[in-house]
Amino acid sequence: MNRIDPFTPTEVCLYFYLLSQWNNYNREEKFEIGTRSLLNELRMTDRTFFSVRDSLRDKGLINFTKGERRSSSPVYQILENVDIGRPMRTAEPEAETEMPEEIEVDEIPSPTPNTQPSARRSEAGTEAP
Repeated sequence: MNRIDPFTPTEVCLYFYLLSQWNNYNREEKFEIGTRSLLNELRMTDRTFFSVRDSLRDKGLINFTKGERRSSSPVYQILENVDIGRPMRTAEPEAETEMPEEIEVDEIPSPTPNTQPSARRSEAGTEAP
C-alpha cells in the first residue's frame, strides 16, 4: 500500500500506537483512548492529531466514534482484513534460461608467492642491501 498511497511518518506513528493499544485491550473489537493522554504520549498537536486520525479512517485502516468533550473518550476500531488499494506487484518468474552444454573458461594462472624479501623491495622501487 505504501507505494500506492504513501503514509506520512505521523500516520505511521499514530497507527502503530493504536495497534499497540488495541493489543493492550486484548484485541477487543472497540476500545477507548482519551485524546489528551494520546496527545501527551505521542507529542502531537491537536490539529495534527485530528488530521492524521481522519486520514487513517479515510484510508480504511481505522474507524472511530468521537468522544464527548470531558464526558467520554473516543472509541476506536482497528479494521482488519481490509482490501487496501491494488495488490502490490510481485516478482514473476522469468522464462527459464537455457545454459549451453559446455562453457569455456579461460584458465587463470594462480599467483606464485615470492618469498624473497629483496625481490619485494626491488619491485617497490628500492634497492636490496
